[in-house]
Amino acid sequence: SRGFLMLHHLQTGESTREPLEVVTGPDGAFSFSSVPPGSYRLSAEGTGIGLSQGYDVKIMQEGESLGPFLLHTIAGGEIRGRVYDRATGTGLAAKRVGAYSSGISKQYFTETDPEGYYAFENLPPGFCSITLHWRSRSELPWIRSVKNDTNRSVSLRNGQDITGIDFPLDIPEPRSGVINGQVVDPSGAPVSEAMISTERFPFPSGNIKTDASGRFTLTDLDPGADSEIRAYKEGFASPL
Repeated sequence: SRGFLMLHHLQTGESTREPLEVVTGPDGAFSFSSVPPGSYRLSAEGTGIGLSQGYDVKIMQEGESLGPFLLHTIAGGEIRGRVYDRATGTGLAAKRVGAYSSGISKQYFTETDPEGYYAFENLPPGFCSITLHWRSRSELPWIRSVKNDTNRSVSLRNGQDITGIDFPLDIPEPRSGVINGQVVDPSGAPVSEAMISTERFPFPSGNIKTDASGRFTLTDLDPGADSEIRAYKEGFASPL
């Protein structure tokens, strides 16, 4: 199969090496030269390759010759779709989409293009889960909305090209409420790097933090609604 061969260094206890790569010839032949002594994993990747047979090899000394190795490959498949606003049909750009191949327990990621389209190529055959991931807190409400199905299950055959795995989303209107505040300790000194949470953003994951003067800003909130704000920081009673 035409592609490129990779030697991943498996040794531990020394600086990490970049994988060695060579491109196969028209007949699929390949050769690595001047490979330093060490343990390696030999595998094939490239256009149309979903799975590759692999070998664990060990070079004992400089100039040692191993092989020939015959690597069997399985044709990879493609999954394509679009993420868009259900109401307007407008594509949503820069949305993170993940593909999880259960057969080899491997996760792949990509982003939608300016028109909302995404594509995964060279996926191994088998069951694959396609999931739309949130990238920022402003996306969290509509990603978690019961109206929006952000998961798909696909069964992919060797070399199959599946299209139309779309994610039409109900996008809520932006909220105009803003809260500015400051976190201080009992002595009145500002607390920097404190994590902020509210009912809308209940988990203090670190995305909203106070600045050097202890100040923070919360946006995209319901105007007129009551909000309970909590601050967390290691070394202080939780919450502050």
